[in-house]
Amino acid sequence: MISYLEGTVVQRGAQHLIVKTGGVGFKVMIPPSVASGLPVGSTASLHVSLVVRQDALELFGFGSPEDRDFFELLGSLSRVGSRTAFSLVAALGSAGITEAVRNNNPALLASVPGVGEKTAARILLELKNKLESADLLPVADISESVSIAMQALMQLGYSRQEAQAAVQGLKVEPGASVESIVSAALARVDRTKLEGM
Repeated sequence: MISYLEGTVVQRGAQHLIVKTGGVGFKVMIPPSVASGLPVGSTASLHVSLVVRQDALELFGFGSPEDRDFFELLGSLSRVGSRTAFSLVAALGSAGITEAVRNNNPALLASVPGVGEKTAARILLELKNKLESADLLPVADISESVSIAMQALMQLGYSRQEAQAAVQGLKVEPGASVESIVSAALARVDRTKLEGM
């Protein structure tokens, strides 16, 4: 099983890279957030998962082993295909998915295109059971929650700079949910806009 790939990026697509190593070019599906930092000619170091289907072999690459492991965990759930698992990890990352499970928040999973409310609720239940049985549900620290909140703001259309400015300096209590941080950040953005008028 291939679990790590390092090589030169020779081609980029919307959601994939061609990574050349040992004279062979591997097509790797990859989240846009990871691909953006890997221009053609750069060296890619990816944590990958090989998915074997009846009609194809597909490589899915991630920037961290945690994201790859969550992709494989999601793919092991009933009626969750590799594309759905990839979409969830690409949009939320392992930290965001863990946050959804910890706070019992299927809406966060359902915010990912292609994931309906019923599917999100089922994934949440199955995933929680697996994570709890494996003791993989640690309490999030403040920096992790703020980072996830920034990602959520960027998904709402704010630039990285705007999202960072919105969360910077917020008083975040230990154990605060991502939703409460996002709400506070949006309120700050609204106040800033009003003050600038």
